[in-house]
Amino acid sequence: MSSPGSQTPNLSPSTVVRATRVIVSFVLSILLIGGGVAGFQALLALKEAPQKRVSKETVFSVRVLTTNPNVHAPKVHGFGTVRASRRVAITPEVRGTILNVHPKLRAGGLIEKGETLFEVDSAKYVLKVEAVTAKIELLQANLQRVEQERINAQALVSHAEELYQVAQKDVDRLKTLLKKRVGTMSQLEGTKRIALSQRTNLVNSQGVLALIKPRKMEMSKQLESAKVELKDAKLDVERAKLLCPFRAKIEVSNIEKGNYVQPGQVAVVLVDQSELEILVSLPPEDARHLNPVAVASGSGYEMSGKADENVGEVKVDWTPEGRVRQSWKGLLGRLESVDASNRSFRYVVVVTNPWKKFNPLEEVPLTVGMFCRVSLPGRTVSESVILPRELIEDGRVPIVKDGRLDFAKVEIVRRLDQGVIIKGLPAGTQVVVTKIPYQTRGMALKVVEEKGATQ
Repeated sequence: MSSPGSQTPNLSPSTVVRATRVIVSFVLSILLIGGGVAGFQALLALKEAPQKRVSKETVFSVRVLTTNPNVHAPKVHGFGTVRASRRVAITPEVRGTILNVHPKLRAGGLIEKGETLFEVDSAKYVLKVEAVTAKIELLQANLQRVEQERINAQALVSHAEELYQVAQKDVDRLKTLLKKRVGTMSQLEGTKRIALSQRTNLVNSQGVLALIKPRKMEMSKQLESAKVELKDAKLDVERAKLLCPFRAKIEVSNIEKGNYVQPGQVAVVLVDQSELEILVSLPPEDARHLNPVAVASGSGYEMSGKADENVGEVKVDWTPEGRVRQSWKGLLGRLESVDASNRSFRYVVVVTNPWKKFNPLEEVPLTVGMFCRVSLPGRTVSESVILPRELIEDGRVPIVKDGRLDFAKVEIVRRLDQGVIIKGLPAGTQVVVTKIPYQTRGMALKVVEEKGATQ
């Protein structure tokens, strides 16, 4: 029995069993953990220590381009439409019916220089020539007659002067004799009447001679006028036949055989095929790369020194469907204007004799309206290199220097379609072509392939 002051709990059998199980589980867990730790320590004791490795620097294999600075003058490319250098409207200078027309006088026809375009009936102009010719012959005959009259009148004046001088001497002689009381007064009066008569004849003869001179001058002027009229009449005969002034393509033809034409009426419009133009618009960034000597020469400026005669040579390509089908040579001409709307420079390219070596069986002639690509002479850049544009970033290019990556500052002179012209790289510089991720100055590099030197 227990004392009254102390109380001992009465545990049921099931409670005792559960407590026992908890204690056993705890003890087993401790034993398992301890065994695991002991086993791990044993395994660690059995494992050999790892060997220490020395870290190596990564070396990147790269391909390079070796620079060889040279002189470059890449072309400046543009596009333009062919237009006529010279377009002439033919208008007849005489009126009449058209008798003959050139068989090729149709839109698109090609007529050679000197061939007859059309002929106006010149019958009335031929008759006018004959009439004026007869008029001239009549005037010339009248002039000959008047000239003979002048000669005769001059002879009469000379004869009258001689007779008058003789009569006047007789009067003077009789006066002297009368003073000596020789002769009579009646004899003196008779002599005076004879002298007066001779003077009257002299005056009349001089009057006739004086009237002949203005008549002759008037006839001379009439003859000169008739000769001018004859020239004009002959010109009308020549104007009745209109010749082709140059090798021309017919753009417009407004006449047919039998039509009546008159001066001022536009009959035919010709396009000169010996010289065609292409108007090329260039943005300012392209225009500034044109060869300045070619631009100045084409614009007519006098150059100091002798310029290369081929400095302004231009290649003209007809490129339907994006492919070059045919090419011609031309010259850079004048700067025609600057477009105020977009600030573009409008240059004229001149193609001379585009039909000179034309093969109609295989080629298409250069024609007004064709859209062509032109390659203009570019500015010369010395000591320069052309590199792919993707190699340049922020004005720098990656290079190999003493086996390590470095960056060289370069000057971009001009951007091309397939590259960039730069300056600032000395000869023999190795430019890295391979793309290296996370490029860092000083990275170790190994050149595995070296391309030909860039030009």
